[in-house]
Amino acid sequence: MSTATRANPYIEVEGFKVPSSFSPSSKLVFTLNRTRYQLSPARGDDIDLTLLEFVRSKGFTGTKLGCGEGGCGACTVVVGKHDNRPSSSSSSSNKAPYRYKSVNACLLPLIAVHGCHVLTVEGIGSSEDPHPIQERIGKLFGSQCGFCTPGIVMSLYATVRNGYGHLTEEEIEHSLDGCLCRCTGYRPILDAAKTFATVKSSTSSDASSTDSSSQSELQTPSDEGQDPLIDLATRISCPKGADCCQVKGTSDGKAGCASSSTNAAAPHSTGVDLSTLKAYEPGTEIIFPPYLSKPSYDKQDLIFVEEKPEVGEDLEAEEVEGGNVATGGTGREPAARQVWIRPGSLETLVECMKLYNGAGAKIRSGNTETGIEVKFKHMRYNVSIFVSDHLEELAFYRSTPEGITIGANLALTDVATNLKKDSNKDEYPVQVRKAILENLGYFASNQIRNVATLAGNIATASPISDLNPVWVALGAELYFIDPSSDSRQEQSVNMRNFFLGYRKTALPQGAILTRLFVPTVQEPAEKERSFVQAFKQAKRKDDDIAIVNGCLRMTVAADGVITDAHLAYGGMGPTTMQSKQTEAFLVGQRLSDPGTLNMALELLSTSDFPLSFGVPGGMPVFRKSLALGFLARFWGRITKQLSLEFSSETVPSLEELAEAHLERGVTKGSQDFEDVAVKQPSGSSVPHLSAMKQVTGEAIYIDDMPPVADELYGALVQSTRAHAKLIKVDPSEALKMEGVVDYISAKDIPEGGSNIWCPPAMDDVFFAEGEVHTVGQVIGVIVAENKRLAQAAARAVKIEYEDLPHILSIDEAIEAQSFFKARPVIHHGVSPDHGWDEYEHVLEGETRMGGQEHFYLETNACLIVPGKEDNEIEVFSSTQNPSETQVFCASILGIPNNRVITRVKRLGGGFGGKESRTISLAAPMTLAAYKLKRPVRCMLDRDEDMLLSGQRHPFQSRWKIAFSSSGKLLRLDAKVYNNGGWSQDLSQAVLERAMFHIDNCYNIPDLRVAGFICKTNTMSNTAFRGFGGPQGMFICEDFMVKVADKLGMQVETLREMNMYKEGEETHFNQKLIDWNVPTLWQQIKTSAEYEKRRAEVDAFNASHRWKKRGLSMIPTKFGISFTAIFLNQASALIHVYHHDGSVLFSHGGTEMGQGLHTKMAQLVATELNIPLGMVHLMETSTLTAANTSPTAASASSDLNGMALKHACDQLNQRLAPFRKEGGKEAWAKAVHDAYFNRVSLSAVGHYKTPDIGYSWETGRGDPFFYFTQGTAVSEVEVDTLTGDHRIVRADIHMDIGRSINPSIDVGQIEGAFTQGYGLTTMEETLFLNNGQLATRGPGNYKIPAFLDTPEDMRISFLKGPERKMEGLRTIQTSKGVGEPPLFLGSSVFFALRDAIKSARRQNRLEEEEVFVLDSPATAERIRTACEDPIVRLASKGTERKPGEKGFFVSIF
Repeated sequence: MSTATRANPYIEVEGFKVPSSFSPSSKLVFTLNRTRYQLSPARGDDIDLTLLEFVRSKGFTGTKLGCGEGGCGACTVVVGKHDNRPSSSSSSSNKAPYRYKSVNACLLPLIAVHGCHVLTVEGIGSSEDPHPIQERIGKLFGSQCGFCTPGIVMSLYATVRNGYGHLTEEEIEHSLDGCLCRCTGYRPILDAAKTFATVKSSTSSDASSTDSSSQSELQTPSDEGQDPLIDLATRISCPKGADCCQVKGTSDGKAGCASSSTNAAAPHSTGVDLSTLKAYEPGTEIIFPPYLSKPSYDKQDLIFVEEKPEVGEDLEAEEVEGGNVATGGTGREPAARQVWIRPGSLETLVECMKLYNGAGAKIRSGNTETGIEVKFKHMRYNVSIFVSDHLEELAFYRSTPEGITIGANLALTDVATNLKKDSNKDEYPVQVRKAILENLGYFASNQIRNVATLAGNIATASPISDLNPVWVALGAELYFIDPSSDSRQEQSVNMRNFFLGYRKTALPQGAILTRLFVPTVQEPAEKERSFVQAFKQAKRKDDDIAIVNGCLRMTVAADGVITDAHLAYGGMGPTTMQSKQTEAFLVGQRLSDPGTLNMALELLSTSDFPLSFGVPGGMPVFRKSLALGFLARFWGRITKQLSLEFSSETVPSLEELAEAHLERGVTKGSQDFEDVAVKQPSGSSVPHLSAMKQVTGEAIYIDDMPPVADELYGALVQSTRAHAKLIKVDPSEALKMEGVVDYISAKDIPEGGSNIWCPPAMDDVFFAEGEVHTVGQVIGVIVAENKRLAQAAARAVKIEYEDLPHILSIDEAIEAQSFFKARPVIHHGVSPDHGWDEYEHVLEGETRMGGQEHFYLETNACLIVPGKEDNEIEVFSSTQNPSETQVFCASILGIPNNRVITRVKRLGGGFGGKESRTISLAAPMTLAAYKLKRPVRCMLDRDEDMLLSGQRHPFQSRWKIAFSSSGKLLRLDAKVYNNGGWSQDLSQAVLERAMFHIDNCYNIPDLRVAGFICKTNTMSNTAFRGFGGPQGMFICEDFMVKVADKLGMQVETLREMNMYKEGEETHFNQKLIDWNVPTLWQQIKTSAEYEKRRAEVDAFNASHRWKKRGLSMIPTKFGISFTAIFLNQASALIHVYHHDGSVLFSHGGTEMGQGLHTKMAQLVATELNIPLGMVHLMETSTLTAANTSPTAASASSDLNGMALKHACDQLNQRLAPFRKEGGKEAWAKAVHDAYFNRVSLSAVGHYKTPDIGYSWETGRGDPFFYFTQGTAVSEVEVDTLTGDHRIVRADIHMDIGRSINPSIDVGQIEGAFTQGYGLTTMEETLFLNNGQLATRGPGNYKIPAFLDTPEDMRISFLKGPERKMEGLRTIQTSKGVGEPPLFLGSSVFFALRDAIKSARRQNRLEEEEVFVLDSPATAERIRTACEDPIVRLASKGTERKPGEKGFFVSIF
């Protein structure tokens, strides 16, 4: 280490030169919950970590890894920081000295928390003493699988802690935009969250409301107090605790600052009285550590040179004031030394960049872009220079009459806050700020905006940046310092000249961005007015990258002549694009002349953006139509403000178009439960028994289990080709890496072991041999000391391929006749050879439905622990199928099944995706553990999981249907194809269930359906909630709407007239008993006010051209039972302990959020007539429940409940002589007496479903024990210019028998509906032509988010004397509910189709035309299906040329 001198003002730290202001022994100082850390590489600590890696290494495993790219929110923690900067003129006078903000720990580099207080979910409460947020989410049924819950809790915590007393419901709902939940459907979480709102909402979720305020609405400072949005970002809890005025009130006797709090005692819809829950007391929050309040933390210059610590080097924690000082000691990847530099001033930042600019130094801030580059693109930056808003010279906001100046490192949240409170009320400055806020309001997520900086967003030069088009259109000036320049003076470049190409800018290498100046003063000629507006359209409203965005600016003279125009777009080319030719044309043209707009649109379409069919990024027509539509909407706004008359055939109703965007109100909902007349606690709305552990981070999932002694990590080596010969696999370079232990492949399978698996066809392999059949297929496993190292080594394995032809889509498979052998057929009625001439109407058509990614929040994971003797193995797996996991983990080793135990505590979601495909991970890891005699752990990253695990099967049907003029269905002939992928997996059973459900609820006298499983080179598709049923019913409802279109009648009328009646037989000859669909139909028709709303929707559509409403009413019947008859059985084990009478039970089902264990505990307690608290289940294990069926088919409560009842019956019979009454004491005494009379207190129960079994040879037998039935009515509103939509209202009415737990069942209904909505609208799986999955991870694959839920969601159960259930022979006459409601989500799809139909009619397309709308109905499909003049203009030049391929491939 060298010393600085005047001649040499630098020092060297571990060989790296830095300015002398840097400390040679830098320490990273922060507090995690209540423990203070001081980390230094010199002490063996690894600084080159994300915050998530560090937090979890310290045992705070409540913080989860869900995606690794900041897209799901599972990793959310809260970071508190003292703000030492003086308040600026635009800052609040009562600005708090510190604040807490939610961040994505998976992206944030550990160095970013220097001087900060980090809070995890464990730090704010426990299951014994939960925080009010934790308690409310847990007890109000806001947690199902629980994996996402800690992130949601912490996101809400930051919002409530900063803004309590000033929060509106809208603010609370929007604050959760960075979190995803796959289980709940969001409504219960939102209900719990909104109990913290204390300010009346300004928006309404009234179905007719269209003028609610936008997120980006500007706020006006008021004498009445600080603006709530600003207070949300700055208000903090007082460290005085109980002495705070928020608790005691003020000294003058008035109420304290929390006097507006309303912890009102109001009964919740679940029956929970809010007055029984903890009130929120801000003064009781954990205080900001006083020792972190020093201004010096921001100003410190830090350098951390990573070195591998010496073996055995460890530093004990030392006691300091305020808590423990602990050291790191987490593992690190052996590579080139990583250097992290954190300058404390602009001066030292410039010096560091001067030193390391030539060495490829990377400036990193929020890490939202570079973190993804490091994680997924495997880029390495040996010198990382961290900057953030701790550099006060680069983090400021200043507003002057000339314009707005924003510091380059100001976080985007703070940019928005300052823009909203800016006091300049002149027309153009207000427009400028609103334009910025329009796109900033939906920029990524709250967590991302909290750390992302202006400089980072500009410098990455993304072609779909939401903000760069704004800066270009406004002519903003970007200032920077070139560290290689001797002068080091600020230089500038106008943003209109900034972008040179894809990710290329006018900045010199290593430039440091300092500020952005946005002019807000124009100097036009007299009476000229300037206008500006920003736009964005994405797949999903919240937390999504743009498909197309833009900012348009225009100046118009008093005579209506355009004097200046700047039209900037993102998503239309390799960089932010300016419409040069259109801009040039517009200047000098008259705004009110229709020809001006018409020509401008023509130029945009054909000259500025001539996108071809195969354009990178795909969607050429949609993208062009958005660009044209944005201009048209902007034109309408200007003409309206200037009161100009305008009429155009190309863009009719221009004034309406300007205001036709959608506005969402606050969500609301209701649940109409049945008062279940059965013994308690069954029938009660008992919260999920793990809920309080889940909301506090105490619930343990596979990767949360503490490390086992000598544990290793396994990483998959996966194929990168869709179909190829394996010429050579060379792991030698990987094996040379220090810490890599072994490479495992098929060659390591011991004698007697098998590489073959996957029943029933047994056509899959654990390790590819000789050939790969899909991208992501497992070739081998690298085993190393830690995850980072194992994954790096897996990438180092060299593989040589010889590519072979591949098939992706169903169309390609049909053309190549590439099918698996199964060819099931169901035939009912006339011979297939019977002619079609006798029918009045015959319609032929095609139905296509895309697949769906499971997107469980917990990816596939396992921990394999080999025993010390007899080849015993423990397999901890996140599987729905413990027994099959046991079978094949034994099979790959060639050992008996009794040597392998599968153990499952809980799953972080499953949905069918963990029914079979988990084995393809567990078995290879079992082989690795067996060979090395050491435990092996693996949890897949999201991108790995999506390649390995398969998806819902895409479907296609080619059908022919006959019907009468009155609408009576007469005959159907259908060929149904599913895309099975490269192996069959469960494709045959999925196909068969689709064939069973192709009638949905309608009697078609003559029906023939033939099924085909397409063999392609995609991942092997698998089970997914509904298991083919939704696809079959969708085919049915698609031909129903097309028949209705052909006849010119309402499809609801067609549905009603063809509905089955009690006692009729289905096309597979099962008699319908307890047929409740007609009753459900009539009841929801009344309760949802269908006829009244139908008239209102029609009236709305008649008076609106660019905004349309749609309404749809859909029924469903879903058969309950495994169609593989042997799976319809279950066993259970109950132990009663004589000392205290407590009961331990186990069964074969796994808990994955559906509340199965809770329901089973309720049943056991009810059957034994003891309190619920005396009953416990530890885990699902093949040790206690052998030969289990998978937890699937919505039959797990039926099967395991009956098995447990059988065991309870045995115990009750044995204890009857000793027990004369109920209750805890009598039970304990009876157990005690029975034990001393040598009566067995253990019982094994077994159950098999009676009277089922279908023969495909004879077409006879009942495949299902009963049907769960339901109906739904959904209303939507569509912006036909963009394809955007909102769900105005959804009513769901279900027959689920007598519910064991009504609130849990409501959660299942809402969650299934939301998944079905996603399946048929926004969730689109796309491939590239080379076979790579394009929609991999939350960045490209979009599931519904919080604000995609229906604004008004009403759930009700069928009850009362009209309900038929005499033939129901299930546990306590309940019905399976997990899968049946999913198809009802398609009611949104058909409501969207209804809205599109209105738009097409108004666009002068034939009224009776049968039009095609494939599923999912994405914004692209909605927009292009409207076929208005703008779409037709956008279509020019996008025609497919011979041999041209589209950029993306849809595999349906």
